[in-house]
Amino acid sequence: MVGILLRWLNGYLILNISGNSKERFMKLCELNDILLWKIKKIENNIRFRVSKRDYKKVLGYVKKTDCTVSIEDKRGLPFFMYKYKKRKCFIIGIVIFIILLLYSNNFIWKINILGSSIYTDNQILTYVKEELIKPGTKIDDVDCYNIEKILREKYSKIAWISCYIKGTEFNIEISDTIEPDKIETGNSPCDIVAVKDCIIIDMIAKTGVPAVTTGMSIKKGDVLISGAVEIYNDYDELTEINFVVADGYVYGETIYTYYDTFSARHYEKEYTGNEIKLYSLIFGDKICSPYVPEIKYDYYDVINEEKNLKINNTYTAPLSFYLTTVKEYKPVACVYTQEEGFEKAEKKLNLYIDDLKKKGVEILENNVKIEVVDDTFVSSGTIVVKELIGIPRDIDVSNYNLDKLSTDSTKIQGE
Repeated sequence: MVGILLRWLNGYLILNISGNSKERFMKLCELNDILLWKIKKIENNIRFRVSKRDYKKVLGYVKKTDCTVSIEDKRGLPFFMYKYKKRKCFIIGIVIFIILLLYSNNFIWKINILGSSIYTDNQILTYVKEELIKPGTKIDDVDCYNIEKILREKYSKIAWISCYIKGTEFNIEISDTIEPDKIETGNSPCDIVAVKDCIIIDMIAKTGVPAVTTGMSIKKGDVLISGAVEIYNDYDELTEINFVVADGYVYGETIYTYYDTFSARHYEKEYTGNEIKLYSLIFGDKICSPYVPEIKYDYYDVINEEKNLKINNTYTAPLSFYLTTVKEYKPVACVYTQEEGFEKAEKKLNLYIDDLKKKGVEILENNVKIEVVDDTFVSSGTIVVKELIGIPRDIDVSNYNLDKLSTDSTKIQGE
């Protein structure tokens, strides 16, 4: 990629060479370290690319080997500038655009919600944009750790929240469960704490001191593995506290409440093929909407698609296009038979359970029952699971209670 960019900046030519000594010409170029690329034989000619800098040398070897050369095309910045040298405003505009593009790389232009939870993406996204961070916020002003902390307090039922910046995009990764490969401990002293209420089933403490035992009932926020290692002398007096990075795995028995309903009498959509497309331009978070015609459909779906202007996988420009499609349909009345209804309810339940399993959750009991109540299929009950429930939480050493030390010695490790 870098090589292609450099060749474009330096400029290059696409040449066609013919004659009886083409092979000798190619050999001379190779011996004199002249780079030719995209070499292709076309009938009796050879087509290749050469840099603007090496073009004069190539002409010398062409004359020496009695070959004939023709220029097929000239490409790159030098030729582009020469072509438009009389259009100064156009060139200045391009330069300004490139400068603005590079400057905009210092800001957040897109916020992504990754993963799924009981809260909708729109709920979380709306709160983040209104209260925490808006498109156009300077990257240096974004505190990922603080945003994670606020979101954990706001959405208490989410087990895992991780925020990180990639290019000009701010990503919020969420999950109702904790996946082992997503837990990362830093270098600062920390405890392992519970993300939800549960009964401890199993635990492995690699570093730190276990604060719970199997069979114990614990609450969200309780310390499971402490990063504060207390040291006592021969008289059972506390003399020292070593603050370390607690590490380990703690599994608990937790309960998920499952509830889902749908009516046996329902409508299915039969699309007519009629649709209206509306295009909008978005700069940052400002939408420039065109004229919106009156929608005369009685029944319709609205489908929104946002197309971001991306330079690569990490850089999202502040400019994007918004396509709104309005599709007309006719509602067709239908009724599920009891067999069809139970099959649909079981399918939805199995999808939910499969999603839990993909996140590393082990199903212990499935107590969900499906019944029919007044033409409504109701799935309700609990799912008992074994899952990872411990995540790192930094220890604020400055606020740690050291009154019980018998000496003034406090040793801190892991900083």
